[in-house]
Parts: sequence; C-alpha cells; structure tokens
Amino acid sequence: HFSGLEEAMGVLGMLVGAATNRVLLGVEHGWRWGVGFATVGPIAMLVLISLGFVPESPRWLKLQGNHEAAEQNLKMLLAEYEADEVLADWAADGADATDRTTTASWADVLVSSCVQDRWALVTALAVQGCQMICGISALMTYMPAMLGEHGSQHSVLQATAFILFARLTVVFLSANYLIDGWGRRPLLLVSLLGTLLGSGLLVASCWLRTDTVFIGEILGFLIFVAGYACGLGPVPWAYVGEVVPTRLRSKAVATIMAITRLMAGILILVVGLGRVFAGDSACFVFLAVLNALCLLLAWALVVETKGVSIEHAKYLFDDAATSV
Repeated sequence: HFSGLEEAMGVLGMLVGAATNRVLLGVEHGWRWGVGFATVGPIAMLVLISLGFVPESPRWLKLQGNHEAAEQNLKMLLAEYEADEVLADWAADGADATDRTTTASWADVLVSSCVQDRWALVTALAVQGCQMICGISALMTYMPAMLGEHGSQHSVLQATAFILFARLTVVFLSANYLIDGWGRRPLLLVSLLGTLLGSGLLVASCWLRTDTVFIGEILGFLIFVAGYACGLGPVPWAYVGEVVPTRLRSKAVATIMAITRLMAGILILVVGLGRVFAGDSACFVFLAVLNALCLLLAWALVVETKGVSIEHAKYLFDDAATSV
C-alpha cells in the first residue's frame, strides 16, 4: 500500500501549487513564485529532521550481521504474522543464505556473473524505465502551456487541478486495492494501454476544430494521467524492491533511479524542442510510439510477483536463466 506514497505526495504537491497559483492569479510582478520558493526551506528542514525517526531496514541489518536489531525492526514495521513469516523464511534459507550475508560490490551490480541477478536487474530497469519513458514528466511539464494555447488562464488552472485530482484519486485506489488484487504485471499492462490510448487521443485532438481542441486535449491528458496513475505510478516502487536481491538493492536502485531520471530529463528536453520545431501533434505521436514500445517491453520482461516473498523472488527468474 505504501508504494503509492511517492506518487501521491508528488501529485499532492502539484495540487497545492495549482491551488496557490489560482489564489494568486493576477497578482502583479509575479511575486507568487516567491511564495513557492519560500516554502521549500522549511519543508526540506522538516523532512531532514524526520529522517532521524526512520527505522533502519531489517534486511540491511541482517546483511550486516545484526540479527537481533533486524528482528526487532521487522516486528516493529510489520504485523506479527507477517514478521513471523519473514523470520521463518530467513530461518529456512539456512545454507542457501550465503548470497545475502554481505552487500554487493559495484561490479556485482554492473557486470553480475549470476544470470538470475542479471535478469532481475534488467527487468527492474525496464519497469522503472517505462515509468519515465512513457512521457509523464514531459506531459506534466508542458501540459499547462499546451492547454494554454486553446484556453484561458482560468480554464487551464481548473483543468490542471481536475486532472491532478483524478491522478491522486486513481493512485490511491490502485495502491490500496489493485496492486495486491490484480497483481503487478496485469496492472502495468493495463496502465500502459491507458497511456497509449491517452497519447492517441492527444494526437487525434490536434485534428479537431479549433473550438473543440481544448476539450479534446483535456480528455487525452485525463486518460493518459489516469492510465499512468493506476499502474506506472505506484507499481515500480513495489516491483523493483521485490525483484532485486537484497544484497544488490541499494546500489542497484541508486543506479536504476539515476538512469531513469536522466531519461526523463532528456525526454523533457526532446519534447520541448519538438514543440518548437515540429509542433504538439508530432510530440504526441512520438509519445504514442514510446508507449507502444514500453507496452511490448513490459509484456516480454515483467514477471508476476504477487504473493511472492522478497526472499523467494529470486526464483522467479530461474526459467529465464536456464533458457540462456
């Protein structure tokens, strides 16, 4: 359920920003931007202070050989029956637990000799990559400007707030009911179908009559954002932690996040240049192609992890390893 928090908090921040812009709309000299920047420092300080109250990961403590603290934190973070199941898995591993008694080196992450680890890392990178390559960052960056070409400031702010609220609602429902109900793989595939449909509607909106383009774009953005929020938003945060082995996880997640966020930055730049030199319609076609490719990639690589414990997730890639 917590896998949706990153997405939810990000969208909540956007909603607060949209609401602030609405309240301060029309204020001269643009000082409303100072209000936003002024809130960053206190919020960052609050986050920094709160980090001191975050308990250490039980599995990391186990890797360091601090089994007593690992068990204590596990029981603090999980329900009693869940903690007992994990402890039973740890005890049952026995001699097979050697691969989780030390943290991995960078060489283990970048050029792993274990085929199962390589498949796990490639799959995790693909899932996180789809989250960024689908174009959500670029669309959210340029959506107000795109809508602003066909609507007033007031209507653009209203549409933006409505779309963001829909995104927040969908991610809440998905994280609480669908991830464990449908499973990770079906939800990712449905999500990518939604972003592909939304991209297609955005392409089609460019061919509507001038007086209906605004409504068409709102519908396209809404379908895209809702599709993203139901799967691509929350699922990668759960999925990557499940498939990447514990001893690789810290370095692997850091590497994957760096690569995928770089992809997002490049995509924002490309779409921005595309708007200038080719127009919005070409950008929407480009994003539709990217989403179609992401859908094929997810179909080919993603394995289901629903109901599989982190300790047993490494066995999910045995079939892929034996086929190599």
